[in-house]
Amino acid sequence: MSDSYTAICEALTETFGVEPADLRPDVSFEQLEVDSLALLELAIVMSERLGVTGEADLRPATTLGEAAEFVDALRSPSGIAGGAAQEARTTAG
Repeated sequence: MSDSYTAICEALTETFGVEPADLRPDVSFEQLEVDSLALLELAIVMSERLGVTGEADLRPATTLGEAAEFVDALRSPSGIAGGAAQEARTTAG
């Protein structure tokens, strides 16, 4: 898994108390009982930890794998313009 996926999982366990055993790429935030307000907080944590800036378009239906792809796209040299983040948002919505 990517550094972004690892950082998301660490934030979920450390900040929100999610059990590590519950974390898989195919699990959605909704399944983990992470609501939209918590997702905003997660976006802030990801910004602080990974230095990503940009539109955080995470929704409760977004899976951890999709979220990691989105963060990876934000961290790429081409960022959002590279299209990968748009793809992640489209499939997550």
